[in-house]
Amino acid sequence: MYRYNVIELFAGAGGLALGLEQAGFNTKIAVEINKWAVKTLKKNRPNWNVIQEDITKISENGIKDYLKDNEEIDLFSFLI
Repeated sequence: MYRYNVIELFAGAGGLALGLEQAGFNTKIAVEINKWAVKTLKKNRPNWNVIQEDITKISENGIKDYLKDNEEIDLFSFLI
């Protein structure tokens, strides 16, 4: 079974990402600027690639710079 890959922007503490994980998605990157939310994400999901950064910086660099081995992304997820 193929697991779809997702990038979570404005991840917060990861509620939406956890729901997507339960639905079978594989979180490749979670981006959040708030240090307390990042701390929560890293504690609850130590294997996730959690990036503490402003999204404007991420977009300047290009999201592919944060992926391993040119992984394909199927979904960009965000809740504003």
